[in-house]
Amino acid sequence: MTSIKSFLNRDPGEEIHIYTDGSKSNNNVGCSAVLFDHRVTHYPLIQLGERLSSNTTVYQAELMGILKACAVFRDYTNNYDSRNLSNDTRVIIFIDNQAVIKSLSNRHIHSLTAARTRNALDFLGKKCRLTISWVKGHSGCEGNEIADNKAKHYSYSDYRIYQTPVARSLVNKDITTYFNNIWNEYWSNIDLSQSKDWFPNIDTTFYKKLLRYNKDTVGLLVRYLTGFVHLRRQNRLVNAEIHPSNLCRLCEEDRERAIHILLHCPRLMIRRQNILGYYYSDKPPTHNDHDKWELRKVKEFLDFSNILELEKDENAIPRLNANESNYQSSLSNYSTTSSISTTPSRQRNTRNFHSISPSPSP
Repeated sequence: MTSIKSFLNRDPGEEIHIYTDGSKSNNNVGCSAVLFDHRVTHYPLIQLGERLSSNTTVYQAELMGILKACAVFRDYTNNYDSRNLSNDTRVIIFIDNQAVIKSLSNRHIHSLTAARTRNALDFLGKKCRLTISWVKGHSGCEGNEIADNKAKHYSYSDYRIYQTPVARSLVNKDITTYFNNIWNEYWSNIDLSQSKDWFPNIDTTFYKKLLRYNKDTVGLLVRYLTGFVHLRRQNRLVNAEIHPSNLCRLCEEDRERAIHILLHCPRLMIRRQNILGYYYSDKPPTHNDHDKWELRKVKEFLDFSNILELEKDENAIPRLNANESNYQSSLSNYSTTSSISTTPSRQRNTRNFHSISPSPSP
């Protein structure tokens, strides 16, 4: 691979230049190659192109343009005055896609189209001094602009459509889309109320964010986001005789469960505002509410609030600071200002975030 900069000071009079390009717009795909022989004229001598099937990727279209370049040179040597072409004739194929150039230089090629292209280049290299060079697209280079326009022209032409092999990336994309649709349909019908509050639709990128943390943190976050956490409500469902009460040990106003700790408990409203950005919420923010729903914020809230003490001991009550211990005054101001009860709403079709400053503690 040689940069076009190394050729700026060269005399093109003894060289053959071939510019290639591929174009795709929606389902219209085309490729082209344009040959210049500066020993004859400064105008393009041969222009070839073809319309490609709609399943062709941009990467494949660029490769097909290079295959056309090899066909252009073969056509030129067979049907035109080649003017003393020999093995010493320098032929430069200009490509405006660096990814394609790098892929052709790889030792192992898995794409059928790429393999065909490299074989064609190897065969062409035996007949001339072949060089592959990158040219910046849409930079005013005449040959590149002509190839680009021709590729777009052929993508909308009524000529015979060349059927390119189906790319592996396209197959993988279709398979992923198919199974994600099945997963989404299953998710919409399954009864997992709290998990679906946080994730109304599947989020295929969430696990990548989750696995950045260590094993203990992953377990903590999963327990609180799914609701399967060892708080009083869950313990009472498992064994009501050993765990007769399910009231929150902090406020004693609602069932002690994960959703209550994260969104409702008035005893944690100050920390919730400082870390999560809201005092109280009727419903969990979805994964689209990026400013209020981030894993690191949830982790910070659970760590800072000493919530783990609730899971370790049935009778444990986490230590709170002076402002949170004297929360009754905050609740009084919260109720009179917002006119909303501190008891969590049972309405699940709305979501409200309240950011109302409580009165300072004495």
